[in-house]
Amino acid sequence: ASARLVNHGQLRIFSEVPVVSLPMDFMATPEPATADCIVSHRLGPWPDTALILHPRRLVAGIGCNRGASRDQIAAALAKACACHGLARSAIRNLASIDVKQDEAGLIAFAEGMGLSIVFYSKDQLNSVAGLSPSEAVLRATGAQGVAEPAALLSSAANNLIVRKMKWKDVTIAIAEAPCTLTAPAPAA
Repeated sequence: ASARLVNHGQLRIFSEVPVVSLPMDFMATPEPATADCIVSHRLGPWPDTALILHPRRLVAGIGCNRGASRDQIAAALAKACACHGLARSAIRNLASIDVKQDEAGLIAFAEGMGLSIVFYSKDQLNSVAGLSPSEAVLRATGAQGVAEPAALLSSAANNLIVRKMKWKDVTIAIAEAPCTLTAPAPAA
């Protein structure tokens, strides 16, 4: 990409992130096939010659049974991302219920991925409307759900791109946080 910029004087960018402004030598293109650089939280398929950038704008809401292992959580998130064509490198952070603050598998997974976890109380999770409740989660935690409302609260948006997916001991939901592509401010 750097060579293209030097040799051609411009770089064509396709972005699934809203573009507010770009440097003068960067040009937005509406088609990924013509792009030198692609900005997306998705895996593609993309042109082989393009530089692919995955902005960290996804939040993974995680509900898990007590004792769920790091490997179970990792496998569940990998499957959720693969099923929906999402880049795991686009995950910004994890979110869950506060009763899981000491959950060893969840903490180990987050540390291994270099991700922070935001925890919410049952009242905060229950404040998110329009989601299908889970009787099992309500009995165990007092929250009507964990994965979906935690992802939405942490993303500070209402864009749930992966509805809850359940495995034996883990539930995953993924929300998209707002993000824009802008040129850096000029140096003073």
